[in-house]
Amino acid sequence: MLRDFPSSHNRGAVRDAIAYLGVWLCCVCPLASAGNRAETTYIATAYSTANEAADCGVTGQGIVSADPRILPLGSRIRIHGAGQYSGEYLVADTGPRVEGTGINVFIPNAAEAKRFGKRLVRVEIVELSTSASR
Repeated sequence: MLRDFPSSHNRGAVRDAIAYLGVWLCCVCPLASAGNRAETTYIATAYSTANEAADCGVTGQGIVSADPRILPLGSRIRIHGAGQYSGEYLVADTGPRVEGTGINVFIPNAAEAKRFGKRLVRVEIVELSTSASR
């Protein structure tokens, strides 16, 4: 209850702490609840440059990059709310700028990847990788 804090207390810091906790729960809860297939909101972007992926050799359709602390390499996810790009994907890349609840979807056409832009999607964990080698 923000109104119960003394007036000298920095309410902005309290709001920041609450926001941080919300992000932390958003990031950690999917790992704990993978068995019940809970959906979590992620920020999705797209890339089209074919290069070597961290886990499976070469990027391609059906591949996403994600923060391995949140979605370990080898995990299978289902993306909802991404239009024609909704579907099941393999987390096989880490991406240099993918952190937290962000994912980067491989789209082979550069113009399509650019049109995809940045959007909020729902991610369902189908299978969470627990392999120590990943």
